[in-house]
Amino acid sequence: MIFEEQLRSIDHKTSPVDQYLPDLASEHTWTRDTAAETLGGLALPGNEAAFHHLFSFLKELPAIETMDDVHLRLKIIRSMNRDEYKSSMIPFLLDQLEHTPSNNTTRQWISAILRYFGSVPLEEIREPLEAMMKKGCFSYRLKQRIQELINYHDYEELDC
Repeated sequence: MIFEEQLRSIDHKTSPVDQYLPDLASEHTWTRDTAAETLGGLALPGNEAAFHHLFSFLKELPAIETMDDVHLRLKIIRSMNRDEYKSSMIPFLLDQLEHTPSNNTTRQWISAILRYFGSVPLEEIREPLEAMMKKGCFSYRLKQRIQELINYHDYEELDC
């Protein structure tokens, strides 16, 4: 009971994150993933330092080659769904959507990006998504999913 009380008294918004940075750069998958999960757990309640380090790490990741690459990105994006993070995340995710080839390996990552876009204001994503669709960046199926996302946002705006 004392331990639970101590856990509740920790302010995760101001917890230091420097101790996790060496592990985030580790070549060992388990160590790196654990550090990403820990930083994500700190970023989710609003720790700005954790967000900035995790976002920098995410931006520097090489192109997706394996499912492990996808799963790491999925762990990270789950912790970045706070309103104050979205202005940084949207341009990055738009770029990811445009430049990530759609295949069996990347399908989960692309789906996660589209789910993320489902939680952002339509005016921030509509124009870039429509421009990408006109350029022919997407397969027919992905175009359909993006159009459904835009239509869903439009329907929500009418419903309110």
